[in-house]
Formats: sequence, C-alpha cells, structure tokens
Amino acid sequence: MGRRLACTRYTSSQRLFDLPERCIPHPLLGDGLDDDTCQIRLLEHAATTLGLGTVDDYADYLRIRPTTAERLLPRTALAPVAVEGWGSAWADVSTLAGPVAAPREPVFLGPFDNLIWHRFRVQRLFGFTQVLQAYKPTARREHGYYVCPLPADGRLIARADLAFTPAGLTVHQASFEPHAGPETAVHFAGACRNLATATGTNRISIEADAADPPTTAALRKALR
Repeated sequence: MGRRLACTRYTSSQRLFDLPERCIPHPLLGDGLDDDTCQIRLLEHAATTLGLGTVDDYADYLRIRPTTAERLLPRTALAPVAVEGWGSAWADVSTLAGPVAAPREPVFLGPFDNLIWHRFRVQRLFGFTQVLQAYKPTARREHGYYVCPLPADGRLIARADLAFTPAGLTVHQASFEPHAGPETAVHFAGACRNLATATGTNRISIEADAADPPTTAALRKALR
C-alpha cells in the first residue's frame, strides 16, 4: 500500500506534495469526521462569504451536487430565509444580525472574480448579465475581450475592456448599465486611477471608439 500525500503548494505548472503528518495539524489529521459533517462545516463557512444564497448558490460555491447541498443545509446552523423570486434560501445568522457594510470604493472586478463567477446568482442579485466573451469571435463580443465589471454603491454599474501596454492603462471599450446613475463616469474614472496606480503607472487613455460620444466625453472629463 502506497503512502498518502498532501498537496502543500499549487501553481499553474506544478504541485508540491509532502507527507500529511508533516503539513496538516494533528487535530485536523486525526479528527475522524465523516463526509457529511465536513460538508456541513463547509456550507456554514461558505455562508460567511455568500451572506445568503439558494441551494444552487451553495452547491456552485463548494462544487458539490445541488442534491447534496439541499439535503445538508437543514442540518447546518444557517437560518432559512425567504427572498422574493429566489425560492428556498439560507443565510448566515450573523449576517442577518450585523450592520449593513459601508460602501466600498469602486474597483474593477476581474472576469474570474468570485463575486461574479456564478452568473445566475449575479443576475438575481444585480440584474447584471455576466458572460465571458474572450473566446468568442471578435464580431460576436458585445462588451470586448477582457471585460471587467465595475461595482459601486451595491450595484454593478459599468463594464470596461482593459489592457496594459508600455503606454499605460488603455480602455478599449466602456459601457454603462441602463440603471447607472449620473456619477457613473466619476466612479469609472476613479477605478481606472486605482487600477493604474496598482500597476505602477499614472497614464490612462481611452480609445476614440471606446463608447458612444457622450460617454467617451464624460469619461475623459472625469479623468482630467
């Protein structure tokens, strides 16, 4: 019988393994929990990130079968909640009792960000259709190649197809959501500045055909 190994590090090209007893804390290595108990704990942990979610949300987050999530959720410490249009949903009790979080500074989300990964949840929460279009032919891309949504004030208000070149940050395409408010250009410009600074540049350019003329003019004005 071969020895068991545990993965201690993973990169895009390799995994590093070690003996479990050398890298896993002993209380965890010998806890003897069955699969259901482990998944119940994972569901409860997922709720601290999701806040609340449907059976499908939890199943997608943990990459388990929806039938498994549906069976185990009633056995967790989570509270069943009713959300109009959602059907069965479950929430972390501390989330329900805690204060509403203060709005965060607008920042662009990468297309693989956890917040927007599960497109059906994104549609339910924000009325926002998130589709990765990088692998589509250019003519079929509605919003561009590498599209980053922009959250602000608890909503997803815009999208940007962004690229980095030696000349700095370039906005290839920009689009505002129909419900976006009058401050969208300001939020968009602020997110551009933050991203440019984080990548070591202060140069931001917007291509002439990035958006319709009024939107392009509003963005350039906000970036002055």
